[in-house]
Amino acid sequence: KQWYQRRVAITAGEKGSFCPLVYSTFGGTAPQCSSHHKRVAQLMAHKRKEKYEDIINFIRIKVRFALLKSVLMALRGVRGIQRVDKGVPISSVEFGLIPRMEHYEI
Repeated sequence: KQWYQRRVAITAGEKGSFCPLVYSTFGGTAPQCSSHHKRVAQLMAHKRKEKYEDIINFIRIKVRFALLKSVLMALRGVRGIQRVDKGVPISSVEFGLIPRMEHYEI
């Protein structure tokens, strides 16, 4: 987390922050995640001139359905027309996990 915080601070010019949104498998959230949702709900309620309770309920529902959708896609796979890629073999695909020699200093 500290590495990401430094990276965000460098790229955002000290105006950004990094807050990991951590959820448990039983629906609980980490303290930082709860405070993030509360702050976003507070700002949205003020901007839209709506009740805070309605906005926080909306955020929680949207997050729950997004998590449910991602879990179902991970378990069942994507439904629809499956494309068969007859292109490059997987052994020749570079994922960028091993640094190239051009990144080393001589």
